[in-house]
Amino acid sequence: MPLHDFAESIRDCVGNERYRFLQLATGVWGATLVSATYAFGLIAHHMKDEFHLSQEQLTTISTVAATFGFFCIPAGAAFDKWGPRIVDIVGTIMLSIGFVLYGLLFSGVIHYHMHTIIIAAVFTAWPTGFFDIGTLMPNLYTFPLDRGSDDDG
Repeated sequence: MPLHDFAESIRDCVGNERYRFLQLATGVWGATLVSATYAFGLIAHHMKDEFHLSQEQLTTISTVAATFGFFCIPAGAAFDKWGPRIVDIVGTIMLSIGFVLYGLLFSGVIHYHMHTIIIAAVFTAWPTGFFDIGTLMPNLYTFPLDRGSDDDG
């Protein structure tokens, strides 16, 4: 769904309070998922002990993951071309892959290798930009800044 069609469909639903509530709830869900990028700090100490990583290796992992997390251009292009639903689906799939990789790493199913940890970190950091764009940007259409204002301006 192109962006202009999406914007029109949002404008048609603005008066529907149930739709507005669901849109707000989706935005809160997306904002919560965006915080997954900061979860690396919660597991870094355990990862350092489990895999005998140095601080330099942990810094490399988090830097590469953060770099991908800030690269939102593909998510923005997909949002403009196909709308938020596809962006959220791709983000959900990528985040799921990242969490499964972390689970397999910590359970010992996948043997530790620095590249594997970087891939898992990237798959948990990069989708945060997808959720940021896919769930929060539609709220700008649903909840415009001039709503309730007496200004005609």
